[in-house]
Amino acid sequence: MSLAKHGAALAVMLAGSMIASALPTAAAEWLFCIAPSSGERKIYLTALLLSDVPLSVLEHDFHSTLLHMNRRHDVVQCPTGSDERSVLEMRQYAETYNRQRSNIVVTVNWRSSSGLGNPR
Repeated sequence: MSLAKHGAALAVMLAGSMIASALPTAAAEWLFCIAPSSGERKIYLTALLLSDVPLSVLEHDFHSTLLHMNRRHDVVQCPTGSDERSVLEMRQYAETYNRQRSNIVVTVNWRSSSGLGNPR
């Protein structure tokens, strides 16, 4: 390949990377996922996670994981908050609330297959 072609290819690659870096990226959010099983009086909870994966993807991944584990459950939700502390408080409230109603709280050791950050 000639020097001119190398230069043109480099210019295209640089322009592409500048455009990609200018695109907005999703900010990582603190969250946990929760899935009640009203028929079994259980609630499935994850640890706190920091993720930039869309919530719909996370909810689908957690749902799939529970199905794979043969855990019957209702709807999956992954609440988020403005910071780690507020999400931790939401999770603690969900756990306390369900224990007070005699539901079994099951903590699921889970990481999304879609690139989710580490559990905390």
